[in-house]
Formats: sequence, C-alpha cells, structure tokens
Amino acid sequence: MRVGVVGCGQIVEQGHLPVLLGTPGLHLTGLVDLVPHRALRLAGLAQTGGQSVPVFRSVAELVDRARPDLVLLATPPSVRSAELRTLGEAGVAVLCEKPLANSVEEADALLSDAARTGAKVFMTHNYAFFPEYLLLIRLVREGHIGSLRSILISCLGSYPWDGVAEFRPGWRYDRTLSGGGRLVDTGWHALYLAELLAGRAPTEVMATAEFDPAPPFDRECFAHYRHGDVHVSLAVGTGHGPVAFEVRGEQGRLHLDFDPAAGDYSAVPRAVRLYRDGRPVHSWDVPRERGMITQGLYEEIGNRLAHGTEPYPHSLRHGRDLVATVETTYQAAQERRWLSLDARAEEAGRAAV
Repeated sequence: MRVGVVGCGQIVEQGHLPVLLGTPGLHLTGLVDLVPHRALRLAGLAQTGGQSVPVFRSVAELVDRARPDLVLLATPPSVRSAELRTLGEAGVAVLCEKPLANSVEEADALLSDAARTGAKVFMTHNYAFFPEYLLLIRLVREGHIGSLRSILISCLGSYPWDGVAEFRPGWRYDRTLSGGGRLVDTGWHALYLAELLAGRAPTEVMATAEFDPAPPFDRECFAHYRHGDVHVSLAVGTGHGPVAFEVRGEQGRLHLDFDPAAGDYSAVPRAVRLYRDGRPVHSWDVPRERGMITQGLYEEIGNRLAHGTEPYPHSLRHGRDLVATVETTYQAAQERRWLSLDARAEEAGRAAV
C-alpha cells in the first residue's frame, strides 16, 4: 500500500513513521508539511533507514506525482478542511488524525463533501489497536465480568506535546487551533474506547471543568456519561496523576495494572487483572513493547481498502459524532447540568475493531 503523509509533527515522527518504514507491504511515497523543514527532517530519517522519500510542496502535488493509495492527514484540525476536500476530490483515501474538526459545523461540512465525492475517510483512533485494549474489549465481550455496569477512566497526569519548534509550540493549548484542551487531546481516546466497551454511544453527559480564559482551554475535565445502562466516569487533566482504567460488571471487574509513575493511559500496563469479590482471580500479560501507532492500525486500513465491505467503526461519521460529544460535554460543564446526547445514541451498536 502506497502511503503519503501530510503533516510531519511529533505524532508522525515518533508514531507513524517507524511503522511506515518498518512494515512489509507499506511504502512511504511522499511527505508534505506547512513547514518544509519538518518534511525534510522526516525524509532524512527515512534516508537513514535506507528509504528515499520525496518531499512535495502541496497536497495536490503529492497526489499528482506520488500516486498514494492512502494519505495520512496529521495537520492541526484548524487547517485540515481544505486538505480533506482536495484529497476527496482526487479520490484518495484518508487516514485522519483526531480531532476531525474544531466544531460540529465544520465536521458536518466535511460529511457533506464526502457524500458528494464518495471520499473514504478513516479516523486513526490508535488506542483501539493497542493490544491491552483489544484484550480488554475481548474479555468484556466473552463475559468474564458478566453484564457491564460501569467504566472508570482517570488520566490526571497527562500533558500535551508542546509541538515542534518550527510550527507553533504550545498550539494544543489554543482551542481555536486544536479543537479543545485535555478532553480533546487525551480524553478523546477514552470516549471511543468507552463506546467499544459499552457497545453503544453515550446518551447523556454531565461534567465540570477548569477553563483557562485566554485562550479557552480546559486543564481539567471531569465527566460522567450514560451509555444506556452503562455508566462511564472520565477524569482528564494535567498534574500529578493518577492513571486508572477499570471496567466493572455484575460478576467482577477488570483492572489495567499501570506502573504508579504512569500519568496517562497511553502507558503500557503491566497486565490486565480480573478481580471477583475483592480477590484476584486471573491475570493476562500484555506486550511490553509497543509504540503510539501499531502495525495493526495500518493492516486494518489496508484490508478495508482491499476488500472490506463492513463499515469501519472509526469512520468520518464517528469522528463527527465525537466532536459533538466533546462540544456537549463542554456545554454541560458550563451549564452544570445533565445534557442529552440523543443524536449520538442513534449511532449505537458500533462494530468491534
């Protein structure tokens, strides 16, 4: 599969690039960035690994000359809409980093464009391909804890990457550029993981948040979601931790055993442990070595492009719905009351990864 990259920031350099260069069947065909030096840097890293990757001046030039089957779009959401439209018009499939857009209105416009052009857009949603979360989802669905009742996710020791010096260091602290604060940067992953575990979208939300006034940015957000009969408690913020990820059912609970020094749930846990009546019953080891992007993500996208007929759960529509969930969560925090997510509930019962 021929893959082009638009946006050469930290998540690409540290996450996607090692997978693109080290996975048989993937061929990196070209790089584009708003800051040309960033694309040149990644081309240099590829050259060190024995691959020659050209750098292009624009998305249109990348499509015309490199002929990619898939383009990884990893630019900030504030500049992403025009790039998605260019790729959609060209008929090139897109793997899009989160968040999809800065607002529901922007996301709806992208949905309309995709419906018109027939564009294929996949959201990255990389945590859904981490071995520990694939295992956790499987254990819940196999009934190890009985009927699911609640999910607890705490991530109070996370900090956004500052961003590369060549672009705008600290851009993730500016909601007009990033689409939100800690809820978007870290909490976004919890939102789609909770949907996969609960088997449905949230129906209601109540939240509190600590906002910095200028630019508007949530440093902490405490949210409670109802996914039908399943309750999800989410705490995200910068600070000193802790990190916790637990799933409770009528017959037990599953616990991700993180190192006490871990600050967020992107860290690799030591194991997934099953408890019943307060006692450990079983433990499953997880791979200790993995990056922020896994080969499984690209294998899944490649299979979908080659012969996939089932809907991809992390679709363009799903990306739009998560933007709506984030906006409603912020609104609930400002109004300090429960708000309905009925529009999201219509998307219930998403397929498993």
